[in-house]
Amino acid sequence: FVDGLSGELFNLKLSGDVQVNPVAKAKNISKVLCDEQYIYAISRTQNTLYVYDKNTLALVDEEKLNEKPVDAIYHQGKVYILCAKEGVLEVYDKLQSKIILSQQLDSSGFYSKITLIPDQHNVLITGVNSKKILVFDLDKMILVRKHPALLDVSNIVVTDKTQKEDL
Repeated sequence: FVDGLSGELFNLKLSGDVQVNPVAKAKNISKVLCDEQYIYAISRTQNTLYVYDKNTLALVDEEKLNEKPVDAIYHQGKVYILCAKEGVLEVYDKLQSKIILSQQLDSSGFYSKITLIPDQHNVLITGVNSKKILVFDLDKMILVRKHPALLDVSNIVVTDKTQKEDL
């Protein structure tokens, strides 16, 4: 978790005795993700992805990003980072320890949210001032659709409800 006052990133362990361990001081962390090995933190103002070892809490990698990284998801060994200023999606590969893709999605609007569609290999990308919903294929690593929206969509929730009476 991130302390909003100090900007410090902490690791909270709840098993056994509760432990709170400082990881690092960072500015404006906009997203923190974890997998079995690492903690990934993105800084919105430093335009940086920080990768920490989950056991030692040591910084193991640091990658520069496009401007204003605001959201991210972790999927199958990769961190997909949405950079809002220019509408860019960057992909960090855990095995290669580097950014493997930096793709311009759409320069109109301020895209601020990336949402994984359950049981698929696609994400929805939404934001303010765009009036669009973007669909990105995680397997092919390409933008497959730009859906027009009647209004600005800043956040979206995907459910598995398929029957009309469930909606």
